[in-house]
Amino acid sequence: MLLGSITGKPLPRKVQEITGAAGDMIAAGTFTGGMRAFTSDVDITTQAGNLALSAQFENLGAKKIIDDKGVERISLATSMLEADATLRHVNIGTLLNKDILGKTNATFHFGGVSSKSNLRGQLRGEVASLEFKQTEYNNLWLEGTIDNKSFSGELSSEAAPIDFALEGKADLNGEKPVYDFRLKVDDADLCAMNINKRDSLSHLAFNAELYAVGRNLDEMSGTLDISNGLYRYN
Repeated sequence: MLLGSITGKPLPRKVQEITGAAGDMIAAGTFTGGMRAFTSDVDITTQAGNLALSAQFENLGAKKIIDDKGVERISLATSMLEADATLRHVNIGTLLNKDILGKTNATFHFGGVSSKSNLRGQLRGEVASLEFKQTEYNNLWLEGTIDNKSFSGELSSEAAPIDFALEGKADLNGEKPVYDFRLKVDDADLCAMNINKRDSLSHLAFNAELYAVGRNLDEMSGTLDISNGLYRYN
C-alpha cells in the first residue's frame, strides 16, 4: 500500500479499512524543504470524495530556558505545526462503514506545537454541510484547544434543523477520562431530523449539563442536569 510505503511502517488496521473504503486514489501535490522544516500541499481525489491538505512544519529543537524556580535547564525539543484540511463531498459513511452518515463539506485549521510527549494547539473548523440520518445539517462551527489528549471548546450552529451550542471539555490525560459539558438547544426540529416522523410539527428546546468520569457507560459516574425543557408538537 502506498501510504505504508511512505511511512515505512504498517498502517493501523482502522486506517487500512478507511483507505480501502475510499477506493482508487489520485494524489498530486508539492513538498518543499527537508525533515527539519517543510511546507507541503496535496490534493487527493477518491471514489468517496475529494480532500485538500496543506501543512507547514518546523523543528525548533531544544534550547536553554529558565524555569519558574530560576534554574537553567534544557527544554524538550519542540516542533511548530500549521495544518489545513478541506473536505469536498466526502462520504464519511462510506469511509467509516456507517449508513447513518453521508457526505460532508468542511474546512479545518490547526496551529500549535508538539514535543515527544505532548501536542498543544488551536483547532478551528467550519462544516458547511453534513448528512446524518438522511438529514442535511449546515453551518456548524467548531473552535477549541487541544492539549495532548484533551479538548476544550465549542461546537455550535444556528441553522435549521437545530439551533444549539455545546461547550466544555473532554480530558483523557488522566487515569480515567473526565467529561464536563454544557448544552443549550434553542430549537431542534425533530421531524426534519427524522427523529419524530409521526408529527409534522415537533420542536424541542432544553438546557443540559453533564459531568462524568469513566472509560465507558458501564463504569461511568457523574451528574446530568436537564432544565428549561419545552416541547411543541401537532
